[in-house]
Amino acid sequence: MVGFLLFSNSFAPKISSISDPDLDKAVIYLLTQYNPIVGLIPEVPDGDTYWLLSDNLLAHAILKHYDPSNTTLTNIANNISTTLSNYMKSYGISQISQYNTLLGSNPYFNNTLSYVITRNSYVIKVHLNNGTSILSPYEYADIAFLWALHAYRRGDLQKAIELFSVGAGMYDGVGLNDLPFREGESRGVYQTYKLALYHLTGQILNQMVPRTVSERIKGLQAPNGGFYTGYYPNGAIPKAVTTNTETTCLVIYAYSPKIIENYFGRSSTSTQSLQEDPSTPSIELISGMGILLTIIVIIAYRIRITRIQKPYTTYTNLKKILGF
Repeated sequence: MVGFLLFSNSFAPKISSISDPDLDKAVIYLLTQYNPIVGLIPEVPDGDTYWLLSDNLLAHAILKHYDPSNTTLTNIANNISTTLSNYMKSYGISQISQYNTLLGSNPYFNNTLSYVITRNSYVIKVHLNNGTSILSPYEYADIAFLWALHAYRRGDLQKAIELFSVGAGMYDGVGLNDLPFREGESRGVYQTYKLALYHLTGQILNQMVPRTVSERIKGLQAPNGGFYTGYYPNGAIPKAVTTNTETTCLVIYAYSPKIIENYFGRSSTSTQSLQEDPSTPSIELISGMGILLTIIVIIAYRIRITRIQKPYTTYTNLKKILGF
């Protein structure tokens, strides 16, 4: 109870965009789940399973950089970092994670394997991307977005946008319809964290993301502040689905300008400027219209000079001339 009061009194909420999820509430969710005895945050509320990677690796980054001026956040982040370091050194665990690209280091895109580190009154586990096969960005939406961010870090913007487009192409208006959605254990259930990665990658690459993505994510925030891990095509939450640390961390990351700026050296672009809005032409459309207008003027000028008998060029003919 004392710990809860400490969180409540020392955590000063900030103003968030009305179209974004309630990030302050999500961060408080992480804080209240933190177990000071274990030094980690459990996978689910009041759970006894703690993942070093990826849950607490991500949680450390979130709490460290969400509000650097808040000592409650940074102190717990430092505690988590110490616990992670101790376990990884003691058991010879390397940080082999697909999420490394979010944290400034090289990612691994092999299939994920799970390992139990210790099992006492609580269980310590780790996810490592050290399987024998490479996950395809054409089958897994999260891999497409993470690989796009890796390409962006390497300075290959063209490749980054290509991979982003691959992932974006899996969005069916409700969720990311990739291989796991169609097959396997999570068949028929969309994954919330993939929406977060879609939004995040679009922000960093300055690519358009449908407004329905943020609307859906916002609707998946539970009363406890965390985010449900998955949902059915009709929007309903499966009975077995709860909130968890990994999903909540990725949503916070995707919508936090400070975190994005810290790890990518730039602040995120305004969400509204990248949302599809039928009433407002996009930058690409405006630019394209300008180029089209310039070409029309040039063609009209040439027609006038050469005294072509036909007094005008129809829109249909113009499209043929321009190759549209």
